[in-house]
Order: sequence, then C-alpha cells, then structure tokens
Amino acid sequence: MLARWSSRWPGGSGTPAALAFERIDGERVFEARPAGAGDAPDGLANGWVPFGFRHGYPATAPHAPDAPYLLVVRAVATPADREDFRRWLAEEHGPRQTAIPGVRWLEAYEAEGTDHSFLNLWGIDDPAIVDGDAWVRVRESPWWRRLAHVPAGADRGVYRRRGDRAAERSGSAGDVSRGWTGRGR
Repeated sequence: MLARWSSRWPGGSGTPAALAFERIDGERVFEARPAGAGDAPDGLANGWVPFGFRHGYPATAPHAPDAPYLLVVRAVATPADREDFRRWLAEEHGPRQTAIPGVRWLEAYEAEGTDHSFLNLWGIDDPAIVDGDAWVRVRESPWWRRLAHVPAGADRGVYRRRGDRAAERSGSAGDVSRGWTGRGR
C-alpha cells in the first residue's frame, strides 16, 4: 500500500474519492492506494510512502474503508523499541481497542525502507471514541506504560472520506471493494 499526507487536497492525484480522506478539522488530507509496479521509484517523489500489511483485527477485517471515520496513527519506533512495539500492537493493543463498541476494525502496516514507521488505520463510527474513557481505559496496561513514549510524538488524526459528506452521514464508502491494499475482501 502507498500512503501520503498533505496540507491541502492534491488535485489530480488519481486516488478514488473513497480512498482519500480529509481530517475532520480540515487541516490535512490522507490518501491510501494499492502499490503498483510503476510506483517505484518516481511514485515516491510525490510524497507517497510504501507500507507493508502486518495484520488486521478482527481477522475478518475488510481491506477497504467501510466506516464513516478513519483514525490514522503513524508512529516511529527506534530500533531498540521496534520489536516490542510491534508485538504490543499485534498482541494487545489491536485486539483490545477493536473490542470497544464503535471501533469496527484495525489494519496495521509497517513502512518499507529507511524511514521506518508504523501506520495503524482504525475504522470508527464516531470521532469521540478515540478520546473517550473506554479508549484510554482499555489501552492502559503495564505493556502500554513501558512503551507510551513511542507513540507520544505520533501523527494522529481522525479523518472522513474526502468530498463525500453524504457517506459520513450514511456510513457508506462507495465502491471500495479492492481497497487501498488492492487485495479485495
């Protein structure tokens, strides 16, 4: 998958509207799309970052956005913290957070290349979920306390589909059957 962030809508990006998102405060745009053979190396010159799929929760998570909102979290872990952070995301954080009502799924990715980072995409029903008591309470654990410094500087924001306010109200994502991974459901 390729992902990029920008401060304004990059016209003519070629990203289907269902895979382009605007932060709810209107300050940033997030796009995700399947990686293709023609993307390297010059596709990366346009700000696209390649990510490899790690895991999803629940195991039957869709490989396309079907929730009205998307929590996008990109965190950088030092080499010393990377393996423990990876395990925490997979073994504890993902399963626990997706058990919260209104959190539909998690798709977790890891950057490929020298700018190593983690990208977690959460399908959510309401932006308030990610700052609510349940989110904080479920996340709290000894493992989290040991690793809380890793995502402290994370790029974190709630997004809605770009240009489709009707989808926000209805929960419909349009045709996203192949999603940003290109794998389909």
